[in-house]
Amino acid sequence: MNLVYQGKNYRLEITRQYQRLYLLRQTGPCWHSHTPFLLVPEVHGVTLAGKPQAEILFQNRERATWRLSADLAGQARGRLENEFYLLPERIVCLAKYFLSTSHGLAFWNLFGSGSRLSPDKIFAYLGEHIREGTGREFTAHNVEFSTASHNWTYCPLSPRVLLKKGRITAVLGGTSPAHDYGLEVKLADGQVEHFRFNYGGRRNPFPAPGYEAVRSPRVQIVFTGETSWHQANSQFTRSMIDDGVMSPRRYRVEEKRWFRPWYCTWGDQMLLSRARLQQDLSQQTKYSSIKQVLSEDWVVKTARLIRGHKLNIGTIIIDDGWQDFRGDWNLNTKRFPRMRQMVDYLHQLGFQVVLWWAPFILEKEAVNFREGRLTAGPDPYGENVMDYSLPETQQWLERKIRLWFGSGADGWNIDGLKLDFFVEKVTPSTQRGQPDWRGEETGLYRLVKQLYCLASEYHPCPGIIAAPHCPSLLPYLVSVFLEERFDTNFSILEEKPEMVASWLPGLAFSPHFTYNPAAVPEYLDFCHRFQAIPQIGTLHGRSEDYFTLRAASTGEKTPSRTISLSRLRQMLNRF
Repeated sequence: MNLVYQGKNYRLEITRQYQRLYLLRQTGPCWHSHTPFLLVPEVHGVTLAGKPQAEILFQNRERATWRLSADLAGQARGRLENEFYLLPERIVCLAKYFLSTSHGLAFWNLFGSGSRLSPDKIFAYLGEHIREGTGREFTAHNVEFSTASHNWTYCPLSPRVLLKKGRITAVLGGTSPAHDYGLEVKLADGQVEHFRFNYGGRRNPFPAPGYEAVRSPRVQIVFTGETSWHQANSQFTRSMIDDGVMSPRRYRVEEKRWFRPWYCTWGDQMLLSRARLQQDLSQQTKYSSIKQVLSEDWVVKTARLIRGHKLNIGTIIIDDGWQDFRGDWNLNTKRFPRMRQMVDYLHQLGFQVVLWWAPFILEKEAVNFREGRLTAGPDPYGENVMDYSLPETQQWLERKIRLWFGSGADGWNIDGLKLDFFVEKVTPSTQRGQPDWRGEETGLYRLVKQLYCLASEYHPCPGIIAAPHCPSLLPYLVSVFLEERFDTNFSILEEKPEMVASWLPGLAFSPHFTYNPAAVPEYLDFCHRFQAIPQIGTLHGRSEDYFTLRAASTGEKTPSRTISLSRLRQMLNRF
């Protein structure tokens, strides 16, 4: 067996003893493996039997398809196959693992033992809330990271790693729903010492049972020349589209109504509530005061203000505070005694109505927290969360969607949901119900798809708005929002549109409103230049209120000026 394939940016050699990958005209291989297999599953008590067999399924000057296979021996019998799709710009490997006897899969070890890859730098999405949205950069020296960390915080991508070597950028990532149990990389002395998908063992508290069919993961490897990491990500996303893994967002005509500017109550809730606080109170007290600002009368007053000044705003987002407790999501009838009548009135004024909703959060006062039938946990933060992999929770959700979106006498007739605290609450430990909900991307995809499909039964084009996550959510979101509300220097947002376009092609983008009324003109200029949907959040709050809020949070002072409503009307008319 001796296979050689020359791509546009790479050369791949496979023999019975090794696999080598060369980038462009470099003299030595940047990737050497002591096994011909790219993806080698390591299973307890199972080994490869005999020499691998190679078969060329298709090959011409442009592309090739190879199949490598080997029998398995040990405690389980079966067969391992790797199919290589060798394209001019990328390699797609489909690993197939067949067992003739039942056996639990422990983990997949990419590249096999002894593989070495020597990147100069490695970019990875992990760790913390992605304030800049660009991931984090590490030099290739004694670094260890895993999606076990970043899957529990805001993450805009399915597990994906960008490896840079000189002028070459290699993008590696899984495209199977099962891959998000953990993509692990360990670097030591400039070498990739450990790089694998983890399907079980200690890191995953719910390994797949031995009798359960395991979906084959697919890894794509994209090689590019001199390019930015955004461009490399974009090429990777396009390759996923070409392979049919995901689709770009294509809006229907009736969905364009969501493109008009929005008003979100949270900015004014923050400013007005903080203005009333004259002393250092507990966080819970502050949160309660923020909720107290929100009421039916206040929302109606704001809607009349918007229409009275002819502000081009098409959607009102009723943020945190309409509910009793996070977790039960029952209406606070003291502040919202006539929800349906209010929604109907807002519709008469020409608004779409969106409710803020944090699907996973549970306050300790919530009945769902105390009873625990619909929950799981604790999550990595020690919190119990709503578990939508449970059939009972799915039924609970269906009742809520019927209430919120229903247009009958017992429904509220809303138009959409803004999802918050969205990604960091989904972990294997919070999905103890149906097995096919396991994994972060899978769980989010199943939840959002279910939300959209349920809401579509009552609304012709429901608006699901969420913080950024993964391309598989594209068909079900009308927009993504990025939180930069404290910043008055909008230059940090300049790269966000390119970032969104690279991994969520065609999806509308909305930078979160700024709390500072004085910064609204600059914010709207940014949205106009990049065709983003603006969110207005400060119709009532004064610049002095923002000064108090920012000074208490950061110690920084800001100018005390406020944009007039007539000037705001002029700027919003551009959208």
